[in-house]
Amino acid sequence: MEIDGKVAIVTGGSSGIGLETIKLLKKEGATVYFTGRNIEKVNKAEKELRCRGFVSDVRNSKEIKRVVDEVLKRQGRIDTLINNAGVYYDGQFAEETEAQTREMLETNLLGAMNFTKAVLPQMLKQEKGSIVNVGSIVSYGKNPGIATYSATKYGLRGFTYALRNELKGKNISVSLVNPVGTKTDLFRHSKKRGRGLLLQQAVVPAKAVLHAIKTGKAEINLAPVRAYELLSLLRRLAKR
Repeated sequence: MEIDGKVAIVTGGSSGIGLETIKLLKKEGATVYFTGRNIEKVNKAEKELRCRGFVSDVRNSKEIKRVVDEVLKRQGRIDTLINNAGVYYDGQFAEETEAQTREMLETNLLGAMNFTKAVLPQMLKQEKGSIVNVGSIVSYGKNPGIATYSATKYGLRGFTYALRNELKGKNISVSLVNPVGTKTDLFRHSKKRGRGLLLQQAVVPAKAVLHAIKTGKAEINLAPVRAYELLSLLRRLAKR
């Protein structure tokens, strides 16, 4: 799908991958709206990007509806949805709080599903659209210490492919972009140290998101899956 002249919504757009994606979308002529939970970050991003942001939590279906209704009121259409909002906690699953578990599941997986459900009727009416889910290469690994986060990304991959098959022949593409570790605020709660040396810049997955929109490709992995699976295995063996 061509991007020029299209209307896009980016969740988690006030920083990181979302912010860089918006910059690229606007550069190619799209009208972009975004969501974020932190009012200060949303206000700052609005000024930097010169586009409308909503202080909204993807865990809240009423807030999702408010955003979608407002965009449709202003534009009359929604061409692209990028489900990018996400949270991350690491550590042993036995020590993870219920609140942390719920936050990851409701943001990373259910948030993407609920936002997709909110925009899908309009895309079906238009008979055209593009949905891009930002997953993670960890959905191919079996790394200890990120059990719930991995589960949300495994789930997002399954959701992407199942929905893609449901929408075959309806001119609506559903794609998945799987970044490796990226230099964003996602890891602010991480218990690990020194991992910044291994993180890629957020613009890298942002470019992959645009490629997914343009091509409708099912999945884009930003690291070779086989190589990641081998690295995951070596990490587990090293801890024995």
